[in-house]
Amino acid sequence: MKKWVLIIMTVSLLFAGECKEVKEVLKQDFESTKIGDIPEGWMMGATGQKSLGIWEVVEGKSVYMRYPRGSSGEQFNLLYTKDVYFLNGSIEVKMKADKGRENQGGAIIWRMRDRKNYYMAMIDPLNKEFMIKVLKNGESKKIYSKKIDLKDGWQRLRVVFCEDEIEVFLNGKKIADIEDETITHSGGAGVLTKADAKTFFDEIEIKVFK
Repeated sequence: MKKWVLIIMTVSLLFAGECKEVKEVLKQDFESTKIGDIPEGWMMGATGQKSLGIWEVVEGKSVYMRYPRGSSGEQFNLLYTKDVYFLNGSIEVKMKADKGRENQGGAIIWRMRDRKNYYMAMIDPLNKEFMIKVLKNGESKKIYSKKIDLKDGWQRLRVVFCEDEIEVFLNGKKIADIEDETITHSGGAGVLTKADAKTFFDEIEIKVFK
């Protein structure tokens, strides 16, 4: 099964800081993954709980968190790849909230050293909230939040990060521009859902900066 479409490129960026060029672009659209599976090289994990939620590629070729298995509160179901390990870059994904009585929507994760250490940028249509959190040794800390009002259907979330700068775009509009120095090491990338959220994800694109 195809893991990634890899494009090697160098282009100029307007992003502040040291990140002036893109070294690699990697795309995952799940088209080559068998229904019921997850892509080769991707891993399921969990933070704050013992049992894993079950992810699978579904009809229509998107990946879906179908079985949160009783997750609640500050519990996160992870889908991530360790094939891509980098410090500065951007991650973009399409996501669509499906179900969840406590939480809906999902998040992008980056600089992931393990299931207890990473950043996340999350949208939650049910509670009309956007937030950025950082997990350090399994303890989550909210470093930014704002109220949002989302229409039903697919949303496009993009995170750009360089050194201590973090920018987030929702459907093409910038919704956050902050600085944080909690995690300064390289890490993996992926997506997550919180608590009982059941969510579709598609068209993941990762850009690695020089």
